[in-house]
Parts: sequence; structure tokens; C-alpha cells
Amino acid sequence: MLLWIRVKKLIILLVLPFSALAQQSMNVNLLYNWTDTTLVSSIAFGNAYNEIWGVAINGREYAIIGTTMGTHFFDVTDPVNSVQVDFVPGALQGTSIIGRDYHDYRGYLYMVSSDGNSTLQIADLSYLPDSVSIVHESNSLIQNAHNIFIDTATAKLYAVDVAWYENFTTYQSDLRVLSLADPINPTLVFDYDYPPMFHDLYVRNDTVIVNHVDSGLSIFDFSDTTNPQLIGSLTAYPDQGINHAGWLNEDGTIYAFVDETHGMDVKVCDGSDLTNITVVSQINSGVDINSIAHNLIIKGDYLYIAYFHDGLYIYDISNPANPILKGYYDTYASPGHDSFRGAYGIYPLLPSGNVLVSDMQYGLFVLDVEDATIINDHTAVIDNVLIHPNPFLSKLTIEMHGNSGDKGSSIFFLYDLLGRELHRVEQIENIETDVQLGHLPSGLYIYAITSEKRILSRGKIVKE
Repeated sequence: MLLWIRVKKLIILLVLPFSALAQQSMNVNLLYNWTDTTLVSSIAFGNAYNEIWGVAINGREYAIIGTTMGTHFFDVTDPVNSVQVDFVPGALQGTSIIGRDYHDYRGYLYMVSSDGNSTLQIADLSYLPDSVSIVHESNSLIQNAHNIFIDTATAKLYAVDVAWYENFTTYQSDLRVLSLADPINPTLVFDYDYPPMFHDLYVRNDTVIVNHVDSGLSIFDFSDTTNPQLIGSLTAYPDQGINHAGWLNEDGTIYAFVDETHGMDVKVCDGSDLTNITVVSQINSGVDINSIAHNLIIKGDYLYIAYFHDGLYIYDISNPANPILKGYYDTYASPGHDSFRGAYGIYPLLPSGNVLVSDMQYGLFVLDVEDATIINDHTAVIDNVLIHPNPFLSKLTIEMHGNSGDKGSSIFFLYDLLGRELHRVEQIENIETDVQLGHLPSGLYIYAITSEKRILSRGKIVKE
């Protein structure tokens, strides 16, 4: 009884007008937030902040966040008392800066910007917590790049959507591969132009998964860097939009990616055979029909997503066919879903388990997610709950498989976007239960299925 009342309150918080949602959360607690009102905002979306990264050096943890002015380093070892320990000015600063990107390797941080006459910067992190030291800054290999990724197994840096400066002329390519055999003196290995445009990528052991904006995914074998081979692709899939970014889990069995398009679901894929990658489930924040997922990282059984406007969302994907929402935190305190504002980046890989989020308008967040990721009997879920069809015309079917102990104690709720309960079905006893909803007008709705001890499923559903 108490659980479904609490769930209803959570769902109501989720679907209330966004001005009422500021700083709402589920199983996630704020430890620290940093903003600097003196920073200028970009001309694009009014964002002063962009990408986030994290490192553990000399037994301490650090958050690294990009802004329009450069790169800020915070000691977050004692997160409640986090402190900025250094700042590296960007080669280009000001309102034209929309994004920066970071990756670390062997105690060095690699820094690029996607905008203007910038550089590749490399910082030596070994002097932390006192300071960082710039050991390389040049535009001869990278002037600007949209994203970088380092394959630590092969000591190679991959940069996409790259410009570089040579002989007083700026050149462009889809991809540049740099050797980090000498970490502070990168050398060019290969230039690669392969239409369509490379936007982002994930790399592991010479396998490169590329996000192509409007043409889906491509998977390459870069074992021979001078002669990469296309080994797989995913060019058509449900809820297809601007293919933006993805991440592969540690054992290579699950790949998840986002489309940076209003209202498109996050796709969770079977990644065990990258020559034949397939979508096995779709998830979304359920906040608004225009919600946009921007960046994501998988750690263990959990998928961490940074949503524009909606903040951090955490899903248990131990069963990739049935992701379960475990927690969220709203970093964005302003109304609306019609723009590209809010949570930009996510970093959940610190040893402490604390999660770093960058919000384009509200800065650095250090979040405690222990309540969302702790495993116990009270958070266990059944093997599968399926709601179909979606969209529906007049009837929904609820399929419950797996733990039969949840059947008979489960309740189905349907809410409108103001959080008002519209329909309820108690005592779902059969494997399949039909719910007649023909009386409802067309539109977007929020559903939840609960048992006495746990949330079984929740999400958005559309009536045609």
C-alpha cells in the first residue's frame, strides 16, 4: 500500500509542469553544485558549461568540466567540501564556444574544443591536488574536434569531425587517429574520410563504433589503422533521429545509444556480435514528449544518461530486454522542452561511485547514487513486463512473465501529463491482461505497474 502511494507521488512529480520540477529526484542525492555567474554564455543555447570528465589520481578524485572560458578542475574526494584546484584557459574563449571534450590516458588529460581556432591541449595531472601542468598545446594535429576517444589498449587517440592547421591553411577530415606511444608528443597515424559524417564514437581494442548523425551506426576494425575494415552497421531502427553517441558495456554484450532528437527513445542493443547489432529495448525519461537524451555511459549493470531538461537518469540493464528505472535527478531548474539546454554530460566511473553531471546552465553536480544502484530484495524486478501496442487505438495488453509472485498483487496506473490518475486495474492475475482505454482522447500518457514491494515498470505511452 505504501509503495504504490509513493510511486504515484513520484510519477506526479515526473509529469508536473517543469517549473514545479526543479531539483526533484528519486534515489539520488545532491552532494555538491558549482556555478560561476561571471562566465559568459555561448551564442547557441545560452550555455556557459559543456562536457564533464573525471579522474582518480594519487588516491583522490577529480571532476573536470568545460566552460566557455576553458577547463576547470575540482577535487571532489570529499564531495560535500569540493573545491576548484585549477583552471586551464582555452585557446579560444567566449561566446563562440559551445562544446569541449576530454579523455585521459596514463595520467594525462587530453582536451579539445569543437569550435573555432582552438588546439589540442595535454595536461599532466601528476601534480594534483596542487595544480595541473600543460605539457602540449598545438593546432598542427587538431585545431578543433567534436569528440575524442582513447583506446587505452592500443595507445591511440581517435578524434572525429576534425580541423587542423598546416601551412597557414585549415584542413578538415572525418577522423584523425593519433599515436600516444609518447603521451605528450602525439603523432599522426591516419586521416580518414568516410561519408556520412562521423559525429561521435566508442573505441575498444581497435573496434570502433561510429555515430553518423543521420545515417545510424557503423562498426570498423582498425587493427590495420591504414586500412580499416567496415564489419557491421545499423542504418535503420525504431525511433531513428540524429544518431549522437553510444557506449559499450565492460563485457561487450550490451551497447546503448541515443538519438539527439526531440522525443526519441534511448536504444539498448545486443552488442555480443557487433557485425549484427540489434535493438532489444527502448527507454525514455517519460517526462515530456520532447525530451532529448544527450550523452550516456554504462557502468556494470547500470546505464547512466544525461537528458537535456530532465537531468540524470539511471537504468538497471542487467536484463537488456527489460531496463528498469532506478533513479533520477533533475539538474535543470527552468521550464520548457523546446531547446537544447540542461544536462550535457555524465561521468559515473569514479571509484567512489559518485556521479558527475554537467548542466549547460547550472554547472557541475556531484551526486550520490548509492540508493539507486544498491542491490537488495526490495529492488528486485520480474523478468519481463511488456505493454503493447504503443501507440494504441483503444486497448492495451499487459504481459507479465517470470516471477509469478508478482501476479495478483500488481496494480496498473495510468496518468495524464498533469499527474492525474485516469485509470487503474487492480489484481493483475493473468499472464496477459487487456485494458480498455477507448474512452480516452489521443495523446501522451504515463503508466506505472507496481507490486507491494517494488516498481515493476513505468514509462510513456501514446494513444492515437
